[in-house]
Amino acid sequence: MHLGRFSTDARPARRCTRGSNLENAADATLCHRWRDRHDISAARQLAKRHRRIVVELAEIHRASGLPWDDLTGEGQLGLMHAICRFDPDQRVGFTTYATWWVAFTLREYVLKNAPSPFGRLGEPRGNHQRGVAVVPKLGISGDP
Repeated sequence: MHLGRFSTDARPARRCTRGSNLENAADATLCHRWRDRHDISAARQLAKRHRRIVVELAEIHRASGLPWDDLTGEGQLGLMHAICRFDPDQRVGFTTYATWWVAFTLREYVLKNAPSPFGRLGEPRGNHQRGVAVVPKLGISGDP
């Protein structure tokens, strides 16, 4: 199902979350090492193992017109958030958690920075001044 230009279709995420129990056990071990001992090598291994999530989710947002390097960089930031905040004792797999964080980070980045035919969110278009200038010429006062 396509939900629009910036669809968050779950197919790439579903493809990323397929893994064996052996991979999930290795992720859990790395997550415990990071949480308990702040082992930087464990965090690097997690980031390297889950790079494909960033690439596949960034591909969805490629149509936004933003540079590929910026999209993958933001996706990596989302992956780092996931690594830092993940609790391996919860009943959620790391890949599922990381997919959510990467998708969230990319979506926020695109909404804030993508060129849009309607302008950025929250910013009025250039024509908004035209209506203000017409009101005084018609003699309509804003005061009651």
